[in-house]
Amino acid sequence: MFSAAFKIKRSRQTTRSIDLTVLRQYYYLQYFIADEIFDEENFEEGLTNPTEPVEKAFEFSTDPAEWVINDSLRDYVAKHNYTQNKDLDFARSKRICKDDVRYLNSSLFERKLLNGEKSQRIWLVYSPSKGSVYCARCFLFGGESAFADKDGFRDWKNASLRVSTHENSAKHQSCVKSLKDRATALGRIDKALIVECDKEVVYWQNVLKRVGSILVQCSQMLI
Repeated sequence: MFSAAFKIKRSRQTTRSIDLTVLRQYYYLQYFIADEIFDEENFEEGLTNPTEPVEKAFEFSTDPAEWVINDSLRDYVAKHNYTQNKDLDFARSKRICKDDVRYLNSSLFERKLLNGEKSQRIWLVYSPSKGSVYCARCFLFGGESAFADKDGFRDWKNASLRVSTHENSAKHQSCVKSLKDRATALGRIDKALIVECDKEVVYWQNVLKRVGSILVQCSQMLI
């Protein structure tokens, strides 16, 4: 009888122990499941409302008058180049000079080299909102002429002379090099820019040759 009572007592203790274990597991599962649900909700919320700032896509305008000059813009142009807008309607470029009305002429986007060949002025960009033209390189890298001004250049009466003076200036050449160096650093090879630089070198070599030839002729005449 004592043995039977002991077995019953032991059985009750075992049952109680099992009950406590099951209860602990139940509460553990409740908290575990609650935590999992909480984490999942946070994860889904993080997808729709991320706490970390998301970088916005860079918005680039083909109109240079709308450019905000900063390193992001310089990098974008160095990577992707820009549009010259030379095929647009130049009606907005109308300028009244006394009794004369002048417009931007598409021929301004070209120049004639000493050897008679024509070269594209790929640095020149038309602004449809301002009706003026800009030097993209000088505008981006701190040029000092009217082509780098916030309102651009629009003196069509003296355009040929002013454009020629600008593109032969040391400051313009410096800005061209700055864009080329930035493009190279960013891993972009601008074939048009390289060709332009090569043509500039040839152009000035020919100028020096002609000057040297004239000096030789003058010295011979003096002898």
